This record gives sequence, C-alpha cells and structure tokens, in this order.
Amino acid sequence: MAAKAKGVGGMLQDIMEHENLKEEDVDMAEGSDNDDSDSSEEEEVDRQKVSTLEAEVTGNPFSYDAHVQLIALLRKLGELESLQRARERMSKVFPLSEELWLDWLRDEYPLATTEAERDAVAKLFERAVKDYLSVGIWVEYMQFSIGGMAAVDGIQRVTSVCERALTACGLHVTKGALVWETYREFEDALFASIQHAPGSVSTEEQQSKIDQQRERIKAIFRRQLSVPLVDMEVTFEEYGQWLGDTEKVDQSTQQLYEKAKAKLTDLMPYEDALAEAAAPHLPEFRSYIEREKRMNDPARIQCIYERALAENCLELSLWLEYLKYLDTRLKIGHIAMATYERAVRNLPWAVALWQGYVLAMERNGEPHESVNELMLKALGVSLAQSADYQCLWLTYLDYMRRRVEWEEEHENELEELRETFQRAVEHLHQYFGTEGDAQCEIRQRWARLEGVRLKNMTRAREIWADIMQEGHSRSAQMWLTYLQLERAHGDSKHCRKLLQRAMQLKTDRPELVCRAYVDYEREEGTLEQLDEVQAKCEPVLKRAEEWRAKDAAKEESIATVTAHREGERRQAKTEKRSAKRADMKEKKSGEKRKFSDITSEAKADASSGNAADKARFKVPGAPLAKRVKEGTSASATPSSGDDQQHAAAPAQEDRHDHGLDDRSVFVSNLLFTTEEAAVTSVFDKVRSPTRIREADVERFAPLLTASCACRSARSSG
Repeated sequence: MAAKAKGVGGMLQDIMEHENLKEEDVDMAEGSDNDDSDSSEEEEVDRQKVSTLEAEVTGNPFSYDAHVQLIALLRKLGELESLQRARERMSKVFPLSEELWLDWLRDEYPLATTEAERDAVAKLFERAVKDYLSVGIWVEYMQFSIGGMAAVDGIQRVTSVCERALTACGLHVTKGALVWETYREFEDALFASIQHAPGSVSTEEQQSKIDQQRERIKAIFRRQLSVPLVDMEVTFEEYGQWLGDTEKVDQSTQQLYEKAKAKLTDLMPYEDALAEAAAPHLPEFRSYIEREKRMNDPARIQCIYERALAENCLELSLWLEYLKYLDTRLKIGHIAMATYERAVRNLPWAVALWQGYVLAMERNGEPHESVNELMLKALGVSLAQSADYQCLWLTYLDYMRRRVEWEEEHENELEELRETFQRAVEHLHQYFGTEGDAQCEIRQRWARLEGVRLKNMTRAREIWADIMQEGHSRSAQMWLTYLQLERAHGDSKHCRKLLQRAMQLKTDRPELVCRAYVDYEREEGTLEQLDEVQAKCEPVLKRAEEWRAKDAAKEESIATVTAHREGERRQAKTEKRSAKRADMKEKKSGEKRKFSDITSEAKADASSGNAADKARFKVPGAPLAKRVKEGTSASATPSSGDDQQHAAAPAQEDRHDHGLDDRSVFVSNLLFTTEEAAVTSVFDKVRSPTRIREADVERFAPLLTASCACRSARSSG
C-alpha cells in the first residue's frame, strides 16, 4: 500500500510538473508570438519608410539625408539587392563618407569568392579611395589585396596598392603609421614564407631571395623612420630588434630618424590644436597649411590639404585655394584633374569649380569630346543664378576660340565656334530670358570676333541689331560701344548712320551721343558736316535739359512727399511715446496716492486703535530736544542767550560717558508708560543704580510711529 501510495504521489508530482512545463511552454510560445508580432510591425513600418524615401530620392536625387536614411533602413532589413542599388544611386550624385564606404565594402568583400567577384570589389575600393583621404579605407584595401596574393600577379598587386597607400596617406602624422605597419606585415609574411626549413641548407638562389626580401624590409623601415609620425620611437626600437644582435642601425638611418623626430616636435603643436578643437577644425587646418607652405614640401602640402578637405568638404574657398596650388605650383595634370572631379562632386553648384575644370582639361590636353561632355554635365546641374551660367558659357567660348588654328585650315572649328555662340545665346534666353545675359556680353564678344578677327562687319552689324532690339537702344553706352567697333573696322557711312539713329532715340545720356557725334565729325568730316551736326545737337541737348528738369522736379516732388510722410510718421511716433509716458506718469501718481491713502489710514488706525494696543504701543508725542533733569520744565523756553547757554549745559551733562561702559546697562523694548521707579526696583536686587538716563526718543520716533501704524493696519485687516 505504501508503495502504491508512493506511486500515486509520484504520479501526481509528475503530472504537476508536466502541467507546469506545459504552462511555461505556453508562456514562451506566447512571448515568442508577441516578439514576432512586434518584429513584424516594426518591419512593416520600416518598409513603409523605405517606400517614402524611395519616392523622395527619385523626385529629388540631391537630397543627401534621404539617401543616407534609405541606405540605413535597407541595410537593417537585409535587402541586399535594393541596398546595392541605393548605394550606387547615391554614389553617382554624391561622394560617400568614410563610414558609408566602409559599411559598403565590408558588406561586399566577404561575399567575394571567385576571381571575378574579387575584381569587382577591387574596383569598388578604387572608387572609395578617390572620394576623400581615408586611412581606414586604404588599410582595408591593403588587407583585402593581401587576401588575394595567391592569385596570378597577386604579390605585384599587393605591392602596388601598398605603395599607393603610402603616397596617399603615409605622411599623415597621427594615422600614417597604420599604413606603414600593414605594408611591413605583408613583407614580413613574404620573408617568412621563403625561409628554408630548420636543419636544411638553402641553395644559392634561395639565399639570394632571402637577402633581397630582407633588404626590402630594411628599406621600408628606413623610409618610415624618415617620416615624422606619432610613436616613431616605438618603430625605431622595433627596427633594432628586427635587425638582431648581428647588425646595428646604420648612421644614415639614425640621422634620418633624428631629423624626422625634430620635425615631429615642430608639428605636434598643430596636431594638438586639431585634437583639442571641435570639428571641422577649419581655422586650425588653415594655420597648419600655412606652416607647410612655408616649408614648401609639395607632398606634405597635399596631405594636409586632403586632411582638411575630408572634414570641410563644403568649404568652397578651401577647394579653390587647393586647386590654385595644384594648377600654379605643383602642375601635375592628372592630380589636378582628379581633384577637380572630386570638387565638383562635392560642390556642384559652384561655377568657379566648373570654370577651373574646363581650363584644367584644356591645360592637360584632354580631347575636345571630353571637354564638351564636361560642359554638358555642368549645364545639367543647378547653379546658383543666371550669371553663373553666363560665366560658364564665356569660359567655354574662350576655350572654343583657342581651339581655332587661325594660321591653318580652320573652317570646321570656326563653324563649331559660331554654333557654340548661338547655343549659348539660346540657352540663356530660353531659361532666363533677357536676365540671362543682361548686357549681352556673349553677343558683344561674338560681334567683335566677326568684325575684328574675321573681317565680317555685315555679320557683326546683324548681331548688334539684335542687341539693340532687345531693349538696349535706350542705352547711350551701348551705342558708344557699337560705335567703337564700327569706327575701327567699319566705314564712315555706317558710323554716321549709327550716330543719327542714336540721336533720334531718347537715350539715357543724350549728351554723350552728341559729344561722340561732334567729335567724329571733327576728326573725320568737313566743316559743313560739323556745322550740320552741331545744329542737330542743339535741340537734342535742349530736350535733354527739359527731360532732366522734369525728372528732377519729379524726384523733388517724390522726395518732398517722402519727407512729409516721414515727418508725419516721426510725429505720430513722438506723440505715441509722449502719451505712453503720460500714462505711465499717471499710473505712478495713482499708485503714490493709493499708498498715501493707505499710510494715512494706517496712521489713523494707529492713533485710534484698541485699548490693548494703546497700552502696549503708546505713541510718544513730539519729544524735546533733550530731557532736562531736576528743576527744569519741559515747557520752559529760554528767552536770552544766557538762558540758552544755561539750558544747554544740562543737555551736555546728559550725554553718556563712555568711561562708564563697564558699569552701564542698556535696557530696551520698554513701554513708553514705564516709570523710573519700576526700572530702579528691578536693579535694587543687584545694586541700586546711581543714574538712569533716557535714550534720545526723537531718533526712534518715526520708526515707532510706522511700527504702530503697521500693526494697527494689520489688526484692522
């Protein structure tokens, strides 16, 4: 029975445990379902955000923040294909930051297993290192290349990448050591791979390879020790340990190390300033750049400019300063071209960069097709204003004119130049109307080209006719500019015709036209022609004076009305200010009256208070100047000088003698009805007082009066 009972108890216990387990499983399942539900809801929200951001970047490809948010969400959702498309789309419009590139590269190269896939990742690295100077990206690129060293020409590829990395950022004072160390690790690995097995004897060929590799590593150490880098003391110690006991650091390496260490000491204040200041460190970088320019080391100047631009990629003045240095001082075409490409990707709205890019391509001898493609690309971006497009066209037209070989056959180039002038005029007029080229500078330049270079005044006059028809016929200066071209390369017939036409119109400065006409006849015409012109100019000048007088009267009238309105406005403002002051004064006066009334009421209450208050706070009457002791009446008034002196003597005697301070007691807070006998009776227990002197009540009377009044006011309240 006991066994049976035990078995039943055990069965019950098993059942209970089983039920508990089932409840736990149910709870876990419910928790899992809740987590899945929350995850699904969050994923659905993210996908809706992705759809919204996709529409935004499609409608506005230049929305940088939308691109970044879209990439982050797609990476979170694990949508690899969509993520790759989003990154490619952003990379076409903007240069990517170091963080964006590293995320992209680290997502891609672990998946690259075949040679073709690794080549694709290598191309991605090539794009990444072109945007900004980044030690982190270069180190990743080196490590990725080392991973493929077993391929055909793998070692040569790794060496090439490492050398390029040293050129790009090996001079970086605080981070450059990472690149050098990665390079040395690669060479050390090669050195270890060619060592002969223990106990074996290497052949002459093997020993030659070992010696060559050893010299390569020593050369890298020497190169690194000649560059001022942070923690270069550690590198010097590593070099000594690597050489071992059989070889010491040579004297030339020691000298290079000491020189680099001294230079590092000079550079550290600038590096410390960068480390202590807040990003983007523009003032600190400018100071650093000026220092490097004084030292005039082109490689170091490039490095510090690249470091500055990595943090100040939207600073136009810094780009222009760097590009000017590359164009005028360094003068290495491919470096300047690559920098211009990066500059216009960062600041596509800056027309000065596009202008410089066109000139750099011409300076570097790039094909005309490439320059034309660049121009089309520049016209496709959103520049700040219409004047920027005009400047861009003028720069491109200068380039097109220089393409024409005037001493050789140039029909094709000349026709293309004329077509370009026409394209420029039509483009500006189509998008900006007459504001696109307000002074018709492009057409003026075109007319000069036709008249001066090509001796085609007929075409030049047609161009000037178009200029005048677009609203410039009222500008005397335009007529004079046209006259200069006509006088230099035209004939007298067209000059007189031009001047007559200008005189017939109401120009803004008719006296200038008349003066030019008279001067022309003095230099070119006869006396009769001069007299005729002077006679024609008199009524024109008279009308000009009348117009000018009318304009002056109109301006005076407008000025009078304006002054009158200004006076009214000032008067109204003054009256408003005076009224405000009067209101404030009246308000303050009312407050004073109110306070006076309250004080009077308080004094009245104090004088007619209840009996208890009167007993405790008896207000004294007007006190005498001094209380006189025995035999002196309070109401007595001296009538003579002797009496006044006699009365003043007791008052002076009533003053406290400070010589008796150690035997004096001051008693306060007594009722005004307190008698002298009451005070004497208190001190009789100790010693009878020899003299009792009353304090000067006059000084405390106002305070006591106010105290009583306030108490009365509180009591009545």
